[in-house]
Amino acid sequence: MPIPNFTPFTGTPPNRNTDTKTTFSDHVDTLVAWITGTLSTYLSVFPDAANDLAAEVSGNKESCDSAVVAAQAAQNAAEAASTAAAWVSGTTYSIGAVRFSPITFASFRRKTAGAGTTDPSLDTVNWVPLHFPSQTGNGGKCLVTDGGVVSWSGNPLPSQVGQSGKVLKTVSEVASWGVVSPDVQVFLSSSSWYKPSDRATNARVFVQVWGGGGSGGMTNAGGSNGAGGGGGGAYAEGWMSWNELPSSVTVTVGSGGAQRNPGGNGYSGGSSSFGSYILAFGGGGGGIGNNPVYGGGGGGPIGIGGTGTGVQGLPTTSTFWHGSAGGGVTTAPSTPSQSLFGGGGGGSALNGGAVSSGAVGMVGGSGGAGSSSGNATAGSVPGGGGGGCSTMSGGTGGAGGSGKVIITVF
Repeated sequence: MPIPNFTPFTGTPPNRNTDTKTTFSDHVDTLVAWITGTLSTYLSVFPDAANDLAAEVSGNKESCDSAVVAAQAAQNAAEAASTAAAWVSGTTYSIGAVRFSPITFASFRRKTAGAGTTDPSLDTVNWVPLHFPSQTGNGGKCLVTDGGVVSWSGNPLPSQVGQSGKVLKTVSEVASWGVVSPDVQVFLSSSSWYKPSDRATNARVFVQVWGGGGSGGMTNAGGSNGAGGGGGGAYAEGWMSWNELPSSVTVTVGSGGAQRNPGGNGYSGGSSSFGSYILAFGGGGGGIGNNPVYGGGGGGPIGIGGTGTGVQGLPTTSTFWHGSAGGGVTTAPSTPSQSLFGGGGGGSALNGGAVSSGAVGMVGGSGGAGSSSGNATAGSVPGGGGGGCSTMSGGTGGAGGSGKVIITVF
């Protein structure tokens, strides 16, 4: 901050010999006003200017001191290098001893006391160079320090040409360009999910969950008895933020309803879940008896599908999220309903007569086919309902497909 210049006094100085009493008083007032204004300006600016000047002088002094220290160190190194003798293999050297390399003719200072047979230019454990290493042949490399030793990095950054949209990654300390693929973990049995360590804190987590499918009913009663197919397991999904999840989450994968033998209604599938965040219910088991016979209800948002009594408050027509209901039997086996994401329902069977196929899974597993002459087909993973079985003797109801959980981190 510059010190201000004073504005010259342009009035008439007071003169007691020539001024009248009135003019003398006016001239005195004008002079006093100029002095007051000038001093006010000076006092408001000069302290700051003086402080700035003092700080600048102090900074210059510190820079000079640092330069002196650096110059002294350079002089000491130069003096040591100029008087250094050649390194001799096998000779014992004390800490601080300076010798030049017969290979590179550069000077090095001993870091540890002892002897060795490795030239100082190649022995970074015991010797430190007194100068920066040569730049010749080190294009694209980085200057690094390790334990006080300065050297050029042996792993230069790879070229950026043609690598748009990729990220720099390292494998065994070698840098290369690549892509970061989503981390996908698939669970077919209960376990724990752990956060992958190579993701950013703002990563997004997509979780998909299928409940287990119900198994088909089974009967050997003959007559007009029928067996319904098992209901498909429900599907649920959700997006979550990386920050809202703990380091690990318990993953539960529901089992499919067990194969039915001896006769009886099919078994319900188990529910699957991702901690307490997302839950998908299992499908119900298929029913048996004289017509009409109901297929197992598809698992859905309100609970596990009903066993042998239809769907618990859920539609039997095509659906999106809950599993499809298993096929039933009226005067003939009916076709299971369809589900877009949940497991397909199992097919049904009329004793000694016609059977129906299971619903084909679109995203979830397909339902198994019914049988009137042997074992019914099991539902597929994830969440397909098993087919119903109605024979005069022998045979089993199809097991339900187990659930599934997929966690994808982007």
